[in-house]
Amino acid sequence: MTRIRSPHNFHEPTIHNPESICNKCSTQTSKVCEWCGVCHNCHEGLERNEEY
Repeated sequence: MTRIRSPHNFHEPTIHNPESICNKCSTQTSKVCEWCGVCHNCHEGLERNEEY
């Protein structure tokens, strides 16, 4: 499955799985973006880096 790379808001999952792992920092968290699979902290960093 292809991950979405275009800028988007953090899509909070409807089901919080405590076993979820961030695709970027590998931190175990209960919430990762449904679209790209990264935690909120990494997602905020990605959003800042993609702004022109």
